[in-house]
Amino acid sequence: MNWLEHLEGVDVEHCVRLLRPILAGKRTVRSSHRLAVLQVGKGRCALVRTNFSDVEFRHDPEPDDPSHAGIFGCEPDDYTVALILKDLVRPEDMVPAT
Repeated sequence: MNWLEHLEGVDVEHCVRLLRPILAGKRTVRSSHRLAVLQVGKGRCALVRTNFSDVEFRHDPEPDDPSHAGIFGCEPDDYTVALILKDLVRPEDMVPAT
């Protein structure tokens, strides 16, 4: 995941424009791919409500990705946290990845 505020854009749309080339430098990004924009506070509240209060979102910058972040406090193969977060994303929260 990426923490858009660390890209120093003027708004979400600008931050996403700054993020696209960073992601393209790390993985294949196709025109059919989408990015979900979700507020950390919203995700945190949903996780606390569902007894995942130990899960944390942390800024974890990489050399070529200053906005890189991670989700910590859950097992990598436990998709429950991902499903909780997925359920928070509405169609209007999705933007093209390219």
